[in-house]
Amino acid sequence: MTIDFKAEVEKRREALLADLFSLLEINSERDDSKADKEHPFGPGPVKALHKFLEIAERDGYPTQNVDNYAGHFTFGQGEEELGIFAHMDVVPAGSGWDTDPYTPTIKDGCLYARGSSDDKGPTMACYYGLKIIKELGLPVSKRVRFVMGTDEESGWKDMEYYFAHVGLPEPDFGFSPDAEFPIINGEKRKYYRVPAFCW
Repeated sequence: MTIDFKAEVEKRREALLADLFSLLEINSERDDSKADKEHPFGPGPVKALHKFLEIAERDGYPTQNVDNYAGHFTFGQGEEELGIFAHMDVVPAGSGWDTDPYTPTIKDGCLYARGSSDDKGPTMACYYGLKIIKELGLPVSKRVRFVMGTDEESGWKDMEYYFAHVGLPEPDFGFSPDAEFPIINGEKRKYYRVPAFCW
């Protein structure tokens, strides 16, 4: 059985962009001045985490929110577990933008918005890859735990808390769909190119 994955992505292009835009529109910069028990890193990261988990629930995945520090959804069966580690927090938008950093804008085939390359864009690309596997009923030999953090840009306190409180063992192995992580050292003024098959 041959599957044209580019065609499958194209079928979901509008939905993918709508979900991605709904995340990019959220200013999820850390704001310690507004942090409290319900918002460990401020309201923005929590709002983005809730939106991501809402998307996962809509698509039929069981989710768990770990005290607004991080959350996850799971998929598949198997003895081993693959962890996918992404994050919804972003670095401060700063200055020098030609567009509003929290109003996603496509111009000349490029998507401009804070978080489009780190990490909301890569996260949704990975999410839709898994969604296609699920919707096509393709077999998976491992459990998948897609973990969403809220403090990657400022110290990883989200993951420390998550693994201390989630009540699950660490996945057997994993990866992070975080741009070109860890190669990128300076990400200011980067943009996320919308691939031709997504456009």
